[in-house]
Amino acid sequence: MIKDYEDMSRVLTEMASILKPRQVEGLSERNLWLIDINDDTVLFAELSEERQIVVLSCPVTVPLLEGRESSYERMIKYGYEHRLTGGLYFSLDGDGGFATLMLDVATTVITPEKLAIIMKNMAEIAATWRDDLSTPIIPTTGTEENFVIDETFIRV
Repeated sequence: MIKDYEDMSRVLTEMASILKPRQVEGLSERNLWLIDINDDTVLFAELSEERQIVVLSCPVTVPLLEGRESSYERMIKYGYEHRLTGGLYFSLDGDGGFATLMLDVATTVITPEKLAIIMKNMAEIAATWRDDLSTPIIPTTGTEENFVIDETFIRV
């Protein structure tokens, strides 16, 4: 079980030997770590000792202005389907509603191996959403199916 900054730093060091991120940097005064995965993806891990969780966040992008309402609706639906997404949800903040993929993980279940898998999956899912939210919407005839979450893609 992760109890403090030192415990989480140890787990992240072991996780880094599995996931091989470009960089893992901690800020002890904030119980926060930056995990630089690749050119497009950075993850943050914030330890909440009081709540006994690690909040993982992965900035995605600001949805295009055209179709933003539809994008927000899909992100809300995605978070609502938490049983299918493994608990992933979106946070929107900043100018224009910057989308950030989020996940709360109990400190009692975190191991370096599990954390590496979760972070790898989050990075892949964030890349998919980044592409989707950055692609102009093609006008539809109204006969297309609504956005459906592919259950086979989520492996958390």
